[in-house]
Amino acid sequence: MRVALLKGQSQYGVLRDFVDEIAAGFARRGWDAQVLDFPEKCDLLVDFPRALMGAGPLDLVFSVNAFSEYHDDAGHTVADLTKAPYVLEYVDYPLNFVERFRNIPPETAVLLVDRSHIRMVDALFGENHFAYLGFCPHGGLGEPAVMPATAAEWAAERPIAVLFAGTNYRPNRAGWTALPEHVRTLFQTAVDMALATEWISPLEAVDSVLTACGIDPNSPSLGAAERNAFWQVRLLTVLVQEAVRCERRQRFLAAARKVGLPFTVVGNQWDGVPGVDNRGPVEIAECLRLMRQSRLAFSLSGNFGEGSHERPLSAMLGGAAVACDRTSFYESAFVPGRDIALFRWMSLEEDLAGIAALLRDPEALFAMAEAGQKAATAAHRWDYRVDTIIAAGRAAARKLGHAGALAA
Repeated sequence: MRVALLKGQSQYGVLRDFVDEIAAGFARRGWDAQVLDFPEKCDLLVDFPRALMGAGPLDLVFSVNAFSEYHDDAGHTVADLTKAPYVLEYVDYPLNFVERFRNIPPETAVLLVDRSHIRMVDALFGENHFAYLGFCPHGGLGEPAVMPATAAEWAAERPIAVLFAGTNYRPNRAGWTALPEHVRTLFQTAVDMALATEWISPLEAVDSVLTACGIDPNSPSLGAAERNAFWQVRLLTVLVQEAVRCERRQRFLAAARKVGLPFTVVGNQWDGVPGVDNRGPVEIAECLRLMRQSRLAFSLSGNFGEGSHERPLSAMLGGAAVACDRTSFYESAFVPGRDIALFRWMSLEEDLAGIAALLRDPEALFAMAEAGQKAATAAHRWDYRVDTIIAAGRAAARKLGHAGALAA
C-alpha cells in the first residue's frame, strides 16, 4: 500500500512534525510512505500536480490543513489527480478560514480534532457533505523522555517550575465593527452566555440566542433569502469563538498571577508583560526541549471543549506533569487527578490554587508526570492516529466507488 503525505509550511513548524510522525506510523504498518515537501514559494499550479503525478500510483493521500482546497485550472482536485482517496486532518477551528473550508472538495475525507466541530460542519454544510467526516484528536510529539527513579532526581533535572506555551491573546473586536448592530448584539449575547457557563460551542451559543428570540435558523418555513441570511451570520461565529478564547486566556493569566504560579512563557505577544520569564516565540523543537526541562506544563484548549491540542500530550511524553482546562476528550482519555490536572472555568481561581499546591508537592507532581507519560505513550502519540486516518480513507474510497486495495 502506498500513501503520499503532503507537507507544507506552518507556524513554528508544528504541522510539519505532525506529518513526519504520521508518515513514520504508516511505515511501521508496512506502507510505502512518501512525504512530498512543498516550499513556501512553490508554484501550486505547476509544482504541486507535478509532485503528485511523480509519486506514482497511490492508495491514499493525506495532509494536515494544507492543500485541501486545491483545484487546478481545469478544476481537478487532489483526489482527481491521484485517483486515490484524500484524507484531510484539520486541526484549526473550521471557520477560522471559512473560504478555505468551503472550498474543500466534497469527495474529501475530513477529520476534525473536536467533536463539536463535526456538529458545526454538519449544521452549516449539511450532513454527508463530505465523503467522510469524523473525529481524530491530536497526537503528542516526540519520544517519551527517560524518567529517573525518584522525584528528587526528576525535579533536579527540570529547572523550569511552570511552562506555559501559547500566544498572549487579548480581546480584539476589530472584526465586529462592520457588522450590523443587531448582529453585534446577537454575538455579544452569545459571548456572555459562553463565558457564564463551563463550556458551550460558539455555534450552539449563537443558535441558543436565536432560539430564545423565537428564531429557528433551520426552520423549513423560512424563505430562501432568510435561510441564507442566517447561514451567513452563523458562518461568522468564529468571532464568538475568538472573543471567548481571548477573554478566557486573560482570565486564566490573571488568576494564575493571583495564586502565585511562576510562569516561564513561550509564544507571541509577551513582550513587556511583568512577572513572567519570557522566552519569546520558538520553533516546535525548542518548545519540546523546554517541556522536557519543566516540572509542570500548562496548556489551554483554545475553546475546543470537546477536543484536543498537541501541547498537553507532547508535554506528557516529555515527562512533565500537565494542567489544562477541562475538555470532554481529556476527561475520557485520562484519569483526572492521576494523569492530568484539569481546572474548570467556573471555579478557576480555586482550581489553580489547588494546582499551585500540587507544584509544592514534588512527590505528587512526579507521580502525575509518570502516570501522564504512561497514558500518553500507551494511546496518544501520532502513531495511534494512523489507523483512524486509514479507516477514514477506506470509508471515503467505498463511498466514492474506488476500485483500489484500500476499498476492498
